[in-house]
Order: sequence, then C-alpha cells, then structure tokens
Amino acid sequence: MENHKNIKSTKLNNYNTIYYIISDTHFGSHQNSKSWLDDNLEFFYNQFIPEVKKHKLEQPDKFFKLIHCGDVFDVRYSINLETGTRVKQLFKDLLEPDLFDHITIIGGNHD
Repeated sequence: MENHKNIKSTKLNNYNTIYYIISDTHFGSHQNSKSWLDDNLEFFYNQFIPEVKKHKLEQPDKFFKLIHCGDVFDVRYSINLETGTRVKQLFKDLLEPDLFDHITIIGGNHD
C-alpha cells in the first residue's frame, strides 16, 4: 500500500508542473562577441525572467522546470572567460527561489 501512495503522489506532481523549453542559445557565437552576449542576456533578464516571475506569482502551487534542449554554447572549445562566467551566472539566477525549481540541460552537438 505504501508504494501505491508514492506512485500516486509522483503522478500528481507531474500535473502540477509547468515546463519551459528552450534550445540553441549559442552563447559565445560570433567569435565570443560581447555585444551578441549582451543582447542575448538582455532578453533573458528583461523579458524571459520577468515573464516567468509573473507566471510563478499567478500559480504559486506549481513547480516550474526549465529544459534546455542543447547548444547552450556555440562552440565547445573556445568560450572565453567572460562569456562562461556570465552564462554561469544566468543559470544561477534562473534557479533563484522565485523562478525555476529545476533546470535540465541536454547536451547538443555544439556542447
């Protein structure tokens, strides 16, 4: 009987989850262009994150999960320190308590 309760709880949690799916961010593209990185991060910080926060406030009982379907970076062998540091901070910011409860990153052919 105990196992049955655990299975039921797991199924209920799946219905209480909202998924955001993104892919192909290609951070570091255009030869690690700083302006390209700035533009992409501006989208996340000024549009994507505020929208997720709004949805999270509207649905506080839901779990929010982000799935990145690959190609976080443009090339796996030449990400400069600034690009790597700023993208790492972005993912830390996405895991703040008022945003995503869980992030999954699937490696792509560029990663």
